[in-house]
Amino acid sequence: ASAKTYTALSGVTLYIGNKNGEDRTEQNFSIQSGGVTGNALVLNAGKYQSASRGGRMAIYTPAIPEGYTVTAEFKTKLVNGSGAAKLYYNDSTGSVDNNSGSVNAGTTDTGLSADSSWHTVTMTITNNEDVYTRVISVDGTAKTIDYISTFPVFWGTITNSTGSAVYFDDLTIKTTTASGETPTITLPTPAAQFTFDGNLTDAIGNGVGTLTGSTVSANVTASDATYVAGASDNASDKAISFTGEGSYGVELPVKPNGNDYTISFDTKLNASTKYTPFVFLANYDGTTLKGADENAQWLSICPQGWQETLSSGPMVWSRNVPANASWNDLFAADNNFLSTGVWHNITVTASGAAGKIYVDKALVASGNIAAIIDATTKLYLGVNAWDTPLNGAIDNFMLFNETLSASQVALIGAE
Repeated sequence: ASAKTYTALSGVTLYIGNKNGEDRTEQNFSIQSGGVTGNALVLNAGKYQSASRGGRMAIYTPAIPEGYTVTAEFKTKLVNGSGAAKLYYNDSTGSVDNNSGSVNAGTTDTGLSADSSWHTVTMTITNNEDVYTRVISVDGTAKTIDYISTFPVFWGTITNSTGSAVYFDDLTIKTTTASGETPTITLPTPAAQFTFDGNLTDAIGNGVGTLTGSTVSANVTASDATYVAGASDNASDKAISFTGEGSYGVELPVKPNGNDYTISFDTKLNASTKYTPFVFLANYDGTTLKGADENAQWLSICPQGWQETLSSGPMVWSRNVPANASWNDLFAADNNFLSTGVWHNITVTASGAAGKIYVDKALVASGNIAAIIDATTKLYLGVNAWDTPLNGAIDNFMLFNETLSASQVALIGAE
């Protein structure tokens, strides 16, 4: 069993998995017939009826703005075969582990009986001047009212897999304002956009990228960039290719205007090595890059950074020694979001020294980064000042001079 991630709405993610730390084949989940109008998600928890065991799902939302309400609702049906079916929820340990494929949970019984009838579970979270009120109702009757800003984890258990199951169907999630209106979320126009469809030209009009050598200061040996098939299925879509050891890099003619920015790009890795960058931002003293221990000011968006494997990538690895931020390592250990040979979208948002990493629109890590942007900052792709160049392709690079929200990140690449 493994945790599956489904992006349901802008910035909202649905996780489905088993009990944390356990790989039990009887704790499975599948799409089966028998839904309200078609198929349904079925959690078959196997022979162990226990509040701490069972296939489970969790709904995660971005931070709810003041004055907004988020409502999640789903249909559920408990079926008894040769064993009793139960449906529990709680948030005491409501966490997700993408490496072990698990969703943790606590122990509150919904009180639903296994009558083979469809029931409605409704959850609302309202932010009123940063005071959160959450109501969980079953068939229109409030079961829990508390002051928590996240949705609980739900999971089903049965005592025997023969004929017993817990069904979920028709999950809907919506956001409304205090006046009941549905807010409109838009993606701003990027400050720079490089599609790499056979050239290094910025579609917004900021100029053309230039090739570097195998580091930002090495002699240029390549006469032109190489392009491969891009992230989309369109035959005319291209991406810039980097070949690892000895490869060229690219200096783009743009940089963030300040320390509130967003960088997003699609990438497909052929292989990954320690320290190699996707994107490298660095400050200069004249023509000298600030990379020494006494003055280092750089930020690198890497497949794996200093880690030994790709399993904990990507990493935002950065330094700002003059601001007493000597080393900043932003990543999520053993998340297994990145893989070679597959296109992924990576988006990094910066709000001063606070950063977030998204992979395929899902938030992977948040924490400290170096706020280094100044008038001397330069932006590179595929190379840094010291290490092996990137071995893979980059497509659809975008720079925004603002910190995108999770809901806006979810719109990147939408048709």
